Amino acid sequence: MLPMAATLLFGGAALAVPITIGTTVTAATGDLTITNGETAGPGDDVIVTGTGKLNAVSGSVFINTGDDVDLQAGSAITAANAVHLNAGVSDVDGIGDITIAGSIQASSPVAAVAGPVTTRSP
Repeated sequence: MLPMAATLLFGGAALAVPITIGTTVTAATGDLTITNGETAGPGDDVIVTGTGKLNAVSGSVFINTGDDVDLQAGSAITAANAVHLNAGVSDVDGIGDITIAGSIQASSPVAAVAGPVTTRSP
C-alpha cells in the first residue's frame, strides 16, 4: 500500500512499452494515477491483468495512456470517488481503445472516458 496519493508515470516520447499491472496497487489517501506516454505506433498501453487490482481508498483512479486501456477479466478497480479511463491521450497514431472485461466499483464507475469502449462479461 502506498501511504499517500500516488502518481505512477511511465513511457514518454522515446518509449513505446505497454504497462502491465498484475498485482495490487493501492493509494491509502488521495488519487491513484497511472500515466503512459504516446509514440507513433502501437504499444503505449495500460493493461490490468486478471490478477491486477487498483484501489484508491479515499480518492479516484486515473488511467491515462497514449494507446489502449485493457482491463482484463478478473481485474478490479475500486475507488472511493470516480474512475477515469483515458485512451489515445496526445494521439499521434490513431490508436486509443478501452476494453473493460474486469470490474469497476466507485461512486461514479466511469466518470470520464476517451476512446471507443468495449465491455466483455467476465
